[in-house]
Amino acid sequence: MRKLIKYECEICKELFDLEQEAIKCEKRGKEEILAPIGEKILYKNGWGNWSDGTKPNYIEMEIIDVEVCGHYIKYEIGLDGCFYESLFGNEEFNDKCKII
Repeated sequence: MRKLIKYECEICKELFDLEQEAIKCEKRGKEEILAPIGEKILYKNGWGNWSDGTKPNYIEMEIIDVEVCGHYIKYEIGLDGCFYESLFGNEEFNDKCKII
């Protein structure tokens, strides 16, 4: 038998061999929820860039589920309660959505 020592990030539950690695992981912090379930959003569907004159196409949708996944927030968006896409993290949410 052997004794194993691991260090766990208390946010995401990832295990590390070194205490410093777990501390570094915890320092990343947690995201805050930007939009609750039921919030109406505009979802950027397709490509487009306001700066070059090609406007992106937006579809009105809503947040149908929000889940805390360790350091990040997972948003499920849809229309009339039907799932359309998962967005993982506030950065992706902000890139693809606008809150109405």
